[in-house]
Amino acid sequence: MDDTIEALQTLANHYRHLVNPIVVGITGSNGKTTTKEIVASCLAAKYNVWKTIGNLNNHIGLPLTVLSMDRNCDVLVAEMGMSGFGEIELLSKIVEPDFGIITNIGESHIEHLGSREGIAKAKSEITCGFKENSVFIYDGDEPLLKTIEPRPFKEITCGFSKDLDYVIDDINQHNDQTSFSINSEALTIPLLGNTRQRTPHLHMHYVRS
Repeated sequence: MDDTIEALQTLANHYRHLVNPIVVGITGSNGKTTTKEIVASCLAAKYNVWKTIGNLNNHIGLPLTVLSMDRNCDVLVAEMGMSGFGEIELLSKIVEPDFGIITNIGESHIEHLGSREGIAKAKSEITCGFKENSVFIYDGDEPLLKTIEPRPFKEITCGFSKDLDYVIDDINQHNDQTSFSINSEALTIPLLGNTRQRTPHLHMHYVRS
């Protein structure tokens, strides 16, 4: 193989299968790194977790993240970034997510993708590396994410609309934490931000298994 970057990506995919962890892939216009940290922190209470270091989430950083994974890793939480079409598809095919999360669709890189519709299409490439039993978790308040085709996978929606799988309600911000409910179950996290008040495209999501 003459292309060293392609070789790096191929090695990463091979090592992903050798270690064979559960893979959680995360992308979105905003909140990727924060969501990665929250997911990894929650899972680390029970599993041996490896996660993307900082925001090394591109075609070089992601393979390096995979290759630095411990052989005893149970769960890999992989952040995926992009600036154009085809980039998330490549990353998804490297790690082959068991769970794929799209946090939201904003306007980052709209100069390359033309519209929010284009951004949604590029982000939805996270499903390109899905396996038969992979699960797609996404912002159910975002209409653009409901148009992804085909959809041969299980879906979990979360957000503020009452018809979603996980409904966020009763949000209260305090000095050092935010309390809210998920499907009427009260929860508190040591983070600030009722993002519904800032923009309709950015939501704080918490999914409890």
